[in-house]
Amino acid sequence: MHEASLAEQVVAIVERSAEPGARVLAITLELGDLAGVEEDALLFALTSAMLHTRAEGATVHVLRLPARARCHDCGGEQAIEIRYQPCGICGRGGLEILQGTEMRVRSIVVEERKAIAETR
Repeated sequence: MHEASLAEQVVAIVERSAEPGARVLAITLELGDLAGVEEDALLFALTSAMLHTRAEGATVHVLRLPARARCHDCGGEQAIEIRYQPCGICGRGGLEILQGTEMRVRSIVVEERKAIAETR
């Protein structure tokens, strides 16, 4: 299950990106429909990978990115459901995938740290 290693990488990115000492409240991921990642398996793996980190208990949001491609022959852009399919416009092959294979951390929400005033 490669989702476990992906989850560990997400947690590493979050740990590096969040302000030192700040608790992570939410993580938003972008996940392409053709990324080859099972969303449920990734969320399960993230729950485990976030244990004993600043991200423990954080809410994880997944934004799905539909796959889009451009035909090399006619130049038409279209939604696709599988990597290798003929152009839905001209019927020829040779589609360039424009979106839908990616997985990335889109945003991280951290707890606001309040300054404590010293009293004398």
